[in-house]
Amino acid sequence: MKQYTDNELVDLYCSGQGNNFLSELLLRHKDVIYRVALRIMKNHSDTEDILQTAYIKIIRNLSLYKANIGSGNIIGWMVQIVVHTCYDKKLSEKRRIKREKKYISERISVTQSNFNELNEIVENSLRNAAIWD
Repeated sequence: MKQYTDNELVDLYCSGQGNNFLSELLLRHKDVIYRVALRIMKNHSDTEDILQTAYIKIIRNLSLYKANIGSGNIIGWMVQIVVHTCYDKKLSEKRRIKREKKYISERISVTQSNFNELNEIVENSLRNAAIWD
């Protein structure tokens, strides 16, 4: 394949001339994008998950990039999408953990309340049984 610039690859892909131009663009910058995501996510598994989501966002919005930014820095735009995707995932994870902690604390308080009621019933039963002996 002829050596195209990033913007030429975007133009060729957006004009419907083939997915191989998109593949070339993504392969060209995969190492940089991976390192950025890994630096934020801190592990390879989460990084790979994030990249799947980020690549989908990049592909879906590539025509918007072309229409709005045009000849800007495509790698900067792609990195920005990756960074935002990483932070969205981290925020979502924090919210999930907060919900789980709240749920667990509510369950503990209900369990403690039920235990106190049960303890009182057992003690009353034992006292009543002692009276009859």
